[in-house]
Amino acid sequence: MGYTAYKKPYQNLEVTPSFYIGHDSLLGFGLKSGDFNMTLNDTFICKYTINKLQNRITSFQDLNFDKKIIIMGCSFTFGDLLNDDQTHPFKLQSYLILDSIKVVNLGASGYGPTQFLLQLKQIKNDDNSIKALIINYASFQDGRTTLTRSWRYWLEPSSSKHSFNENVMLPYTELKYNSLFISTKQLTYKLRPLQDKLAFVQLMD
Repeated sequence: MGYTAYKKPYQNLEVTPSFYIGHDSLLGFGLKSGDFNMTLNDTFICKYTINKLQNRITSFQDLNFDKKIIIMGCSFTFGDLLNDDQTHPFKLQSYLILDSIKVVNLGASGYGPTQFLLQLKQIKNDDNSIKALIINYASFQDGRTTLTRSWRYWLEPSSSKHSFNENVMLPYTELKYNSLFISTKQLTYKLRPLQDKLAFVQLMD
């Protein structure tokens, strides 16, 4: 039926000058400021520009509007494998310039509802400048919320040439006594017995 025993997930994407994701003490990992070129098999794919606030840019102009819209999400919001001007927050910004509203893209590859909640706790709106806050949720993020093994499999430190995820403490959410708790867990993925030999064990995992 096409099932196999455990194999390391392989990522063949090259990032220059360095990887664009690094450690974040609150969120587990986050974006790094700079310009990053993405290439696959020596073919240029796109460019990521991440500003000084460690957010993907939504405009090539430096917009200092008082009003803002904040968008949270995962790689779909961040704009994986899209140029800066192809992401949907960037396109939304182009429509809202005439209204003097700034769009802030807080999306990052691999984020889920636990990160969204932690991000929300850091946002202050004392001046009522935030006119809308949009959270792009998708059901596949549920595994990220609780750090399922299937999600840790894709984040396994040895699965990528980029070692940002070594010794990372990832936040996750759990219910205890009918209350919501956020805890942290070190990113590890230990194979079950015979998982690298038997497709059945890998499927069960």
